[in-house]
Parts: sequence; structure tokens; C-alpha cells
Amino acid sequence: MYVPRHPGPNADRRTMGIREVEFVNPESISETLKCPVCFEVFEDPVFCGGRPCQHVFCRTCVEQSMVAESSHSQSACEETTGRTGHCPTCRARIGVEDLQPHQALNSLLDELPVRCRRGCGWTGRRDALPSHESPGPNQCVLLRLESAQAEVAYLSEAGGHLRDRDVRIAQLEARVAEQDRQVVDYGRQLVAKEIRIQELEGLLSQREQDLTQKDLEIAILRQGGDGEKGAVAAPELWL
Repeated sequence: MYVPRHPGPNADRRTMGIREVEFVNPESISETLKCPVCFEVFEDPVFCGGRPCQHVFCRTCVEQSMVAESSHSQSACEETTGRTGHCPTCRARIGVEDLQPHQALNSLLDELPVRCRRGCGWTGRRDALPSHESPGPNQCVLLRLESAQAEVAYLSEAGGHLRDRDVRIAQLEARVAEQDRQVVDYGRQLVAKEIRIQELEGLLSQREQDLTQKDLEIAILRQGGDGEKGAVAAPELWL
């Protein structure tokens, strides 16, 4: 997760470089483009051209470092106070006259995408920011107005789409409710038919049992009739 870096609580806000919140993608900015004094993105980066070192700082950061160092030195002369000091990184002796712009870093900084500091929503290369802000606040007001109008139009269109979706959802919910009602009705009819089938099967089984019983009774009666006829005819056979 991206966490902005800030100097300690005792740091002078005047030594700050470019605040990372002014950039479109601050988490993608390389640490190489940040001042080792204020820990912000370089603003007007300078160095000593390799004599005696090549460490880079914001111009304001290194100059105020010299002033602070000289103010604590009892041997510093009034006319030279703040004009010389030590490199904040390697402590090599440097002077204000030795500082020169770091053109390579300036070119890289100019390419970084930034936001309008007036909050109009404009974004672009850092070197294009002055031309954007040069017409004055009215330009940003117009841009903010156009942005607000575009947002209102978008929200209005989105609201229309949402209303259409709500109507469609209501229609689908009604269809689902009707289908649920039909399913319940079909279920009730199915249960009733199953009960009727069981009743008819039971009645049929009872009828079959009754018929079987009748057939058995008829067979018994027939067997009884044949026995009586045989008993009557037997004496004649004896003669």
C-alpha cells in the first residue's frame, strides 16, 4: 500500500519540495526523484556538478541547510553566513556559487503528470501546468463548470438507465411471482390427483378381492352340488 513520506515534525515547511499529492500517480514516482532533505519530489533540483560531490537536493533545501549550519557556527562571518556549508549527504564542503541546475532531473520532472492546484480537474504534464494556470482562476472555473455539467448530464443519463432497469426488474419480479403461483397451483393439483389415484387403486384392489371371494364361493357351491349327485347315484350302481 502506498504511504506518502513526510519529514519530521521539526522540519521547516519552507524546505519542502513538490508535494506528492499534486501528482496524478504519486505511488509510481521513483525515489530517485525525491530530495533526501525534505523527502518530497525535487523542486528546482541542484547539485555541485561533481565538484566535490554529485548529490542532488532542492535548491531551497540545500540553501536553508547552509543558513542553518552557518547560524550555529560561532566562527562564521556575517557576510559569508549562509553562502557556504556542507553537503547534507556526504558532508563535503560546498558553496551557493557551486550549485547548478540538474537538467536531466528537471526533464524527468517535467514529464510527470500533475493535477491543477485549483482543483478544476485538469491533469497533464508538469511543464504544461504554468500555461494551464496562466489565464487565471476564471479558466479553472470554466473547466470546473464544464466538468460539473458533464457530470450532471452523465448522472441524468445514468438515472434514466436506472429507471428503465427498475421497470424491467418490476416486470420480471411480477412474472416470477406469477410463475411461483402457478407452480403452487400445479403442486396442489398434483397432490390431489395422487390422492385420487391412491383412492381408486384402493377401491380397485378391494373390488378384485371381492371378485376373488365370489369366485371362491361359487367354486365351493359347485363342488357341493356335484357331491350330492354322486351320493344319490351310488345305490343304483350297487344293484
